[in-house]
Amino acid sequence: MTGKSIALFLHILTVAGAFTAVGAVETNLHRMRAATTIEDLRISSRLLMRWGKIMPVLIILLLVTGAWLVSLGWSWSTPWIDVAIMGLALIGINGGANLAPRIAKIVVAADAAQSFAEVPRSLVRDLVIPMGSAANVGAVCGIIFDMVVEPNMAWSLVILFAAALAGAAIAKMLSR
Repeated sequence: MTGKSIALFLHILTVAGAFTAVGAVETNLHRMRAATTIEDLRISSRLLMRWGKIMPVLIILLLVTGAWLVSLGWSWSTPWIDVAIMGLALIGINGGANLAPRIAKIVVAADAAQSFAEVPRSLVRDLVIPMGSAANVGAVCGIIFDMVVEPNMAWSLVILFAAALAGAAIAKMLSR
């Protein structure tokens, strides 16, 4: 057993944890959008917020374990590593600055409402939420692809953004 094998195990374990959290986020996102009662909306939106709060921790763990791996066998000037770091930063920004405030508005509206009809439908059906969440999932898939294939900078960027756009487009098609 080497330091590299331990670092790789912890990195993969963190990725598995991130995909578990993403599964919970996506499940509660769909439950929230399909809610027909105020109680269903309250439960799903609160769970969505809770799981969303775990994401920054997972991003930090991915950066730490990834940095450990880089220090054991790669260079900080490796293009796909730079793109992966940028991608994780963009995922964090999208989650914190774009998605979390929108979901928080739904939680506040649901808590204040006596009935489902009192919650503005535009909040619950806001396409930015599923599209932004799916863009993050797509970006993670692009990062994983880059890690496996190890392309140059241009291709790493194309893959990252194409995967994020594909995720958003799929979410838009499924959210109609």
